[in-house]
Amino acid sequence: MGLVLALALFLVSPPSAPAQGNGGRPTVGELRVKGLKTIPEDRARDVLSLKPDSWKPWVADQPFSPSRLRSDADKLQRLLKAWGFFSGSVETEITRREDVDKVDITFVITEGPPTIVTGVHVTGLSELSDHLRRKVLKKMTLKEGDRFSAAAYNNAKEDMLLVLRNEGRPLSTLEGTVRVYPWKNEAEIFVHVHPGRLLFFGETKVKGLEKTSPKVLRSRLAYSPGQLYSLRKVMQSQRNLFGLGFFSTVIVEPAAGLDEVAGEKVPMTIKGQYREFKQFQLGLGYGTQEKFRVQLGWKHRHLGAMARSLELSAKYSELVQRGEAILTWPYFLRDNQSLQDRFIAQDEDFVSFKDRKVGNLVQVERTYRNIYHVRPAYIAERHRIVESDLLATRFGAEDEDFFVSALRVEVDRDSRDPALDPREGSLVSVGAEFASQATLSSVTYFQPTVRVQKFQPLFGTTWILAGRFLYTTIHPTENTRRVPLFLRLFSGGSYSVRGYSYHRLGPKDANNAPVGGESRSEASIELRFPLFGNLRGVLFSDAGMVLLDSFDFQPDEIRYTGGAGLRYATPVGPLRVDFGYKLNPVTDEKDLYEIHLSIGQAF
Repeated sequence: MGLVLALALFLVSPPSAPAQGNGGRPTVGELRVKGLKTIPEDRARDVLSLKPDSWKPWVADQPFSPSRLRSDADKLQRLLKAWGFFSGSVETEITRREDVDKVDITFVITEGPPTIVTGVHVTGLSELSDHLRRKVLKKMTLKEGDRFSAAAYNNAKEDMLLVLRNEGRPLSTLEGTVRVYPWKNEAEIFVHVHPGRLLFFGETKVKGLEKTSPKVLRSRLAYSPGQLYSLRKVMQSQRNLFGLGFFSTVIVEPAAGLDEVAGEKVPMTIKGQYREFKQFQLGLGYGTQEKFRVQLGWKHRHLGAMARSLELSAKYSELVQRGEAILTWPYFLRDNQSLQDRFIAQDEDFVSFKDRKVGNLVQVERTYRNIYHVRPAYIAERHRIVESDLLATRFGAEDEDFFVSALRVEVDRDSRDPALDPREGSLVSVGAEFASQATLSSVTYFQPTVRVQKFQPLFGTTWILAGRFLYTTIHPTENTRRVPLFLRLFSGGSYSVRGYSYHRLGPKDANNAPVGGESRSEASIELRFPLFGNLRGVLFSDAGMVLLDSFDFQPDEIRYTGGAGLRYATPVGPLRVDFGYKLNPVTDEKDLYEIHLSIGQAF
């Protein structure tokens, strides 16, 4: 009798006891979004405050809240309107589970017909020049016949203002209105521009930075007195000054509010705070190419009023043992021109030989419009091959000395941003190096190089499509018949063709030791995408070849590799691991894949 009574009480009791930590409320289980055709589902989920239960045991389930449900439905309704679906609707379905105290929620969305732009009216541009008027109107990307989008509308307004504020009219404002006719799914856009008065840059004064010559600071300004006021040039000037390396903060701004400027010229100021001038560095690391490495460094960022810097460093790894001193003049003879003198003593272990080098490089860098650079340089180096695994000595014998005295020039256009981990922009670089008896070089050669890199954001800024191309060749001249080992071209490794180990792509001797070549070609394409937190994923394909003769290109010799990798963001650049697989290996190659661990992107 007692068993029957207990069974009856169980059958009429609630299916589960109230959750003690949730105030008796069920928690959210599955969260579904159905019915979307144009709007990406992840965009809809981003606006929701309700979160589904997690597979992670340490993440607590979210208590179900009817008010949050109503709020999320309203957010989705606003999202529909923002995407131009003013007739759309949002319905909710709630299913309570019987086995656990959870509810599954489904948002059923009907987008409905899109709202089409039937007119775009921009007024207030009559006082602008024809050229500037066209630039402003070009930023209104919504045209008649387009589906209305709030994001496109707001971005267009911001871009229109930015054009004006970069063309001498920093006080510009505008008013925008959208008239929506939901009964016929149409919208009209009305924008009225107030251009503001025309202003020009005035003189720039330096405040509170007595340790640095104003000449050095003004040399980094992206504008000159008398030029049209430009917000873009102000921000670029600020970045240029910060790039000097001895500021913790630096600001370039009008001396007073822009609306307080009496005449046409805007007086500017530079102010900021210095960081510690002297710095000691100790670094430890590991990579598949260099293995364990340790590096010591000392730097003085600001020597004298002209802000010269001195950097001393020593590095030890299985690949490189190096001592280095770099002296830099940020202002050399004129604005936007610097000079660097670099002394180096180094032993470097290549796969088939060791090179001992002592040398000096003096390079001048001239910058134009912030992204164009010209770099003439002089190189003087003494090389000695101290160990060699090669069977032949035609590329240099052990203990043989060489003196290189060369001239180099590079020209590039570099808009990559940011520098440590580019997410947009491009690099196009052309250079050449020339050593001759006329420059007192014992090795004579000519080496041209072309490099191209491109970074294209996809789906906003979270996905990046990156690509690169490299071609270089070295041609012996005058009394040099064979390019010596330390100048020969090698490929393979974590920064080139990742299906191959360090320097293992290319010609080899009978002992399977790499001999390098006189022509090198490489290309890569990468898709970089977010995973979670600071962790990102990469899919890549690399291609490359090394050929014995100069100015040579043989498509049949190209080796292809594919692979995937992970990147974890750190303050000094991404920590990187890549898995590369050979797609068309040479027939006698046994290792079909390589794993690379290093710091920084592959390019």
